[in-house]
Amino acid sequence: VFGGWTGQIIALDPLKGNREQYTWYRQIADELPDGAAVAVSNAPAYYYATGNQAISIPWGNWGSIRRAMQRYGVEYLVLQNTIREWSKVLADSDADRSYFQPLPTAAGGEIEVYRLSPVYATGEK
Repeated sequence: VFGGWTGQIIALDPLKGNREQYTWYRQIADELPDGAAVAVSNAPAYYYATGNQAISIPWGNWGSIRRAMQRYGVEYLVLQNTIREWSKVLADSDADRSYFQPLPTAAGGEIEVYRLSPVYATGEK
């Protein structure tokens, strides 16, 4: 025992009991190309469910979200509507929706998946 510490490590569940999110992320990862750069609402949960890395979508205005996607070359945007009302964020922004190609997903209406055009993802014109 070191300073009262028993040496036990407690791991936190990044899904916080939300098993549906685990299932959704597994389904989405199976539908995306291997090694795809993905931005999600809960990156630790995405990694836990899939073993694939992702960046967390920043909490802020559309400008901060776009800068993060460009910095990390995000190709796919996974929006979980139970975490934040993404349709409102996009509607209230200057986001040009023509750069977003909606993809069908087995996750249903709780999750929206978009493939970003390479121009949008890199910020190059």
